[in-house]
Amino acid sequence: MIPRRIAMELLLTAAPLTAQRAYDIGFVNRLAEPDDLIDTTQKLARQIAANAPLSVAAGKQTAVLTAEHPLSQAFDTAEELWAPVYLSADAQEGMQAFADKRAPAWKGM
Repeated sequence: MIPRRIAMELLLTAAPLTAQRAYDIGFVNRLAEPDDLIDTTQKLARQIAANAPLSVAAGKQTAVLTAEHPLSQAFDTAEELWAPVYLSADAQEGMQAFADKRAPAWKGM
């Protein structure tokens, strides 16, 4: 998740990591004040949930692939993961909703 040189520094120094530093090095996506934490996470969850479920699932699987496999293998496997997404009813709905200038009605199919 973070560059090897930063991970090595953290491992070898055992220095505490502030929230700001974790954000600056890309270890966390965003910061929130404690009182705003639930609202911040719920907003992110709603944003993800508003997307096409097949695309969200394939995106998560693709992220895992690129972390665990050589890039060329990950690309080949990702093509297999995304093919049914591109051919899905949701893909057609997304294009139609865009043309109609309306929010898509995802069905996960």
